Amino acid sequence: MKINLLFGILFLASCTPKHDEVRIEGQLKNIDDGIVVQLFSTEGNVGKCFMTDTIKDGKFSFVYTPEDNELKTVDVMLRSNKFPPMSLQLWVRKGSDTEIYGDNPYIYSWNVESHVDEQRFRQKLIKSSLKEWEDFQRLSIERIKCYMAYRSGNDAKFKTKADSLSNVCDEITLGIYKNNARIMLDSDINEAWMHELGNLARMLKFKKDAPIRTELQQLYDMLDEEQKKSDAGRAAYLALNPPVVAKVGDIAPDGDIYDLEGNIHHISDLKGKFVLLDFWSDGCGPCIMAQPELKAISETFKDKLEVVSLNMQDKKGWKSVSEEHPMTWNNWNDLKGDNGLNTLYGVKGIPYFVMISPEGKILDIWSGYGKDYLTIKVRAIIENKRPPMTIRKKNGNKIVDFPRIKSSEYDVISIQQIELAEKATILKVHATYIPNYWIMLDKNTSLTSDTGVKCKLLKADGFKIGEKVFMPQNGTMDFTLYFEPLPEDAKSFDFSEGEDVEGGYEIIGISLY
Repeated sequence: MKINLLFGILFLASCTPKHDEVRIEGQLKNIDDGIVVQLFSTEGNVGKCFMTDTIKDGKFSFVYTPEDNELKTVDVMLRSNKFPPMSLQLWVRKGSDTEIYGDNPYIYSWNVESHVDEQRFRQKLIKSSLKEWEDFQRLSIERIKCYMAYRSGNDAKFKTKADSLSNVCDEITLGIYKNNARIMLDSDINEAWMHELGNLARMLKFKKDAPIRTELQQLYDMLDEEQKKSDAGRAAYLALNPPVVAKVGDIAPDGDIYDLEGNIHHISDLKGKFVLLDFWSDGCGPCIMAQPELKAISETFKDKLEVVSLNMQDKKGWKSVSEEHPMTWNNWNDLKGDNGLNTLYGVKGIPYFVMISPEGKILDIWSGYGKDYLTIKVRAIIENKRPPMTIRKKNGNKIVDFPRIKSSEYDVISIQQIELAEKATILKVHATYIPNYWIMLDKNTSLTSDTGVKCKLLKADGFKIGEKVFMPQNGTMDFTLYFEPLPEDAKSFDFSEGEDVEGGYEIIGISLY
């Protein structure tokens, strides 16, 4: 009995942290001295650098005292283009010692030694796909070099190679995730396990044909009821049972949304006014840049419009950023992170804006920010000076003014008039975009009739095709495009820059009747 008791005391003593710090030591080979190493913390999906060191004699270190005993993740990043755009994730808590060993630039898969169970689980996953992770990082470095070469010289061969490398990386990632899922099925559930479940859920969310649905369902079925209510559990459920994403013309999705005092609000409570939804988060530079203009808009159109900024962080992060950037308009949060209203509105990047009519229907959706663009967009929607579609004759040619459309991928350009001439189909185009920013139309832009006839772009007046055209200070521009003539029996047509143009303009179902 005495022996067993003594063993228990010694065992407990060995498990007790010898300090109350987080200590991280890096020992590297074949890595240049002088490279800056940063340590990031994550609060509500927002990463912030809170410590910096410089590699000297192949070493770096971080030591800090955390505020509490909670298990957390931190990320190590190296500021150099010799490394992939990835970080080394570490699971740490008060009293933990972490040792990092690396002899190549593939930081994500460096060897990590730690007594934290979650870190050991992460290493187990990494080691099971070590070659694949190193291949992924090597190709990622090459892909970025190709993209940079393309942007500096506009040589299409670099973009083609970069796109090809992206596809290879996607295939490698899929294989890694499938392997991780197999390991997870035979592993105990802890926070690192749940984190990987969230990663699998995000892959299926954004790549719906990814062949990991069966594995994700099996992993989700392993969760208890509380785990299913967690962020990762909700993400897995939504990936397996994707909600219908609202589009222009639909009733705006709604739910319980909270202000900082805990009061519950609903978007539908604001019926009778236009509503501008602003999905935002700390760590998103353009989101913060948009706030002065959002304030001005809320004041200028206060009789007709309510601005609702929907933060996507956890409560702690939301409260902190709201103190740093106070708002005089509606500052709300559904407290569901990436698995709340943003999924119903199809948010993939922020800032993300949704304009809702006084009747509660979605009028427009767009993302990104540029100075004065919000004001231009909001004013145009509220004033809504676009007349109804009309058809007339001019010099024997059919003229369609303000044609109806079924859908538009981007609302930067709109067709104001169509003239069906004998030798050309002529489009009068109006563009609205960020002042002093450029737009471009590809030389392969074409029209396709509802009968399948493709009509090539012939020329343009007031616009240089294939070149960057900068918007004037008022954010609007008018120009004319000439295409090969549409067939006489065409009842509608599509406008497109082509499938090969990433993020190209596309307008579907432009009516001629």
